[in-house]
Amino acid sequence: MEPPSNMFWDPAILNGVFNWTAWYRQDATLMWLYGHKYTLNRSESNDARELFGNTNFHKEKTREVAGMISNCKDQAERYKLVHKMQKYVTVDMYGGCYDRLCERVSKSENKSCDEILKQYKFYLAFENSLCKDYVTEKYWNALKREQIPIVNWKNISENIVIPKSYINVYDFKDIKSLANYVKK
Repeated sequence: MEPPSNMFWDPAILNGVFNWTAWYRQDATLMWLYGHKYTLNRSESNDARELFGNTNFHKEKTREVAGMISNCKDQAERYKLVHKMQKYVTVDMYGGCYDRLCERVSKSENKSCDEILKQYKFYLAFENSLCKDYVTEKYWNALKREQIPIVNWKNISENIVIPKSYINVYDFKDIKSLANYVKK
């Protein structure tokens, strides 16, 4: 499930050993994804409308932007994007790379990390590697928490994710433009 940049050995030594692959990429023999999109049929869509009605998830949330990073030296250098964003919008960061460990905060507030993160409208679902088709649980968990994921994807197929369900930092000319969009 890890991209090549997170493998600390040379996978080429396995060339010719296996004739099938199970990986997160679309060109694998078996796609092994972190999450799956699903199109609702008419009945399921009606049930969802009835269940959620006119719920305004955005209005119910009290905080703006959160993220969690524990791998501090990653190929994508996520910390640089976070630092630039924090100049323009409030971003609460959790994880081993920041002074806020969600586990510590959640125990003092008697909540789970998910409950704490669910208070935020946006979640920085930044991947640690910018590899083809690499979409991890960060994106899918943000959707489960009814958040808008902010992603750092450069080479992701729309077949893997839900179209228009995220904000990509690379769709903006600069971080200030992204921050203005998030504020809006």
